[in-house]
Amino acid sequence: MTNTNDSFVGKWRCQYTYPSLAHNGHDSGEFELQAYKRGSQLLFESVPNDEGSSLLVRMSVDGRVASGNWEEHTSPTGSYNGTMFTGTFQLQVDAANQRMAGKWAGVQHDKDLKQASVHTGTVSLDKID
Repeated sequence: MTNTNDSFVGKWRCQYTYPSLAHNGHDSGEFELQAYKRGSQLLFESVPNDEGSSLLVRMSVDGRVASGNWEEHTSPTGSYNGTMFTGTFQLQVDAANQRMAGKWAGVQHDKDLKQASVHTGTVSLDKID
């Protein structure tokens, strides 16, 4: 059963982990997002930030499970030099529709080595208004 509740519309904070370039382990990132309903889907767009990075998320919510895809454009002055990353995710939605948490997966293309690898990490979205 698809969740058509308008309570998802509004501002959200997205926090996620990703493999580090500088050390073994993971680093974390954060975006503030504005959520909109587009038909049966939700669209989350990042609020402009000082770093010049952006995140776009498209998802469908079915009961207490949110699934979709994401596209991140990293900061042109950061470690990833404006690289675009894409992937998919699946999240558990809390009963109040105020928090979603789960895992993401995405492919990273290494231009120097001419190969691709799949990376995963954690992701959470918390409603902030």
